[in-house]
Amino acid sequence: FFSLFFPTSAMEDQTIGGISFGRVLERKDRMLQQLSAAKPARYTETIGHLQRISNRCVGLDGMFTWDLSKFHTVFSLEGHNTTVSAMVMANGDLVSGAEDGTIIIWDVDNQAHKRVLKIELDSGLPSPVCSLAVAYEGLLFSGHEDNAIRVWDCIEGRLINAIVGEHTDTIWALVVTDIDRTVHCAPQVPMGEETLAHQTARAKARLLGQVDARKPILISGSADKTVRIWDLENLDCMHTLEHKGAVVCMTVAFDMLYTAGEDARLYCWDLRIVGVPCVQEAEGHTDTINCMVHMKMDILLTGSGDKTIGVWAGSEGRLLTSLSGHEAGVSALARVDDETFVSAGWDHALKIWSVDELSCLMSVTCSASTLMCVSNLLFSSGNLNTIKVWSSSLVVNEKLFERKKQAKLLGYSNTFR
Repeated sequence: FFSLFFPTSAMEDQTIGGISFGRVLERKDRMLQQLSAAKPARYTETIGHLQRISNRCVGLDGMFTWDLSKFHTVFSLEGHNTTVSAMVMANGDLVSGAEDGTIIIWDVDNQAHKRVLKIELDSGLPSPVCSLAVAYEGLLFSGHEDNAIRVWDCIEGRLINAIVGEHTDTIWALVVTDIDRTVHCAPQVPMGEETLAHQTARAKARLLGQVDARKPILISGSADKTVRIWDLENLDCMHTLEHKGAVVCMTVAFDMLYTAGEDARLYCWDLRIVGVPCVQEAEGHTDTINCMVHMKMDILLTGSGDKTIGVWAGSEGRLLTSLSGHEAGVSALARVDDETFVSAGWDHALKIWSVDELSCLMSVTCSASTLMCVSNLLFSSGNLNTIKVWSSSLVVNEKLFERKKQAKLLGYSNTFR
């Protein structure tokens, strides 16, 4: 399965955290062979289990033990008057936005809110919050139904700026990242048409980039079928990217921007190239793509209204497989760690999945349209105006280097019906 995602011929010379990809593959293959030899029936039995679910999840470097018996709601955060539509972490605090136009900064440890931010339109009506993103130095960005992007100071709890009149419809997605300053700060001209002046300016940009090679940017996705890239230093729009439908979700990984929405297509944009071209436009779902999350290596997950979760080779824009299990559309995804993620659906189900095994480890009843996982806590919000805080009890156990421990690590315990 691992080789299906990552062809060795193309990637064995690359490195991950200083370790060659070839060595990672060898260790992975060796581990799987040893595990299969030690207890093949148990190992294959965990894939596609319908009634019993093991609490063991094999990772690249060892055994991750998820005590599923302790996966439960710890407490709930109440304060919004309508549906919570977005969540993000800022300076260690949870920040949530809702359809009532309020943004609450929470002190999770004390189960209370620190600040309540709110903007009202000239009509006196609230401006529903649809998306949130956080930048450096406590800057919070909120995307609204009135087509505006607002900039907040989280520390002082005040509105400091706004971007209006650019997008013409709801801002459904926001992402803050950075790009190569030497590429995007030099004059943009078609390849092959650079003059000596252009080359000089580009060389100057490279020299400037030696001091600060990365440029912070804000990316917004809207129902107006556009994605806009903003310079955080002056809030100028640097690029406008076109979609065939409303943009609902997006993420950035390895200088690649992935966007998706109501046209059920996955768009892959290369942030390393002048003009940010679309290098892949892929089909794989049959309904709106509501959410996406980047996992380990090049794996990208998408959740759709067609009830499936797409597993993609991100940079290739290639659908590897689809996961079924939800009885209604998938509304949210959250990464727990490299091996595990959580999905929520309109079927009121919250499901925990293993990426390596392509299987559902556990399912609990919960209505959620937004998910976020931080450390051992999972935050979920739905249409009950509250945020539920779950304990995932994820613990890293001993590494799988001693063969004598394999039988114990693979054994069943705390199975569930």
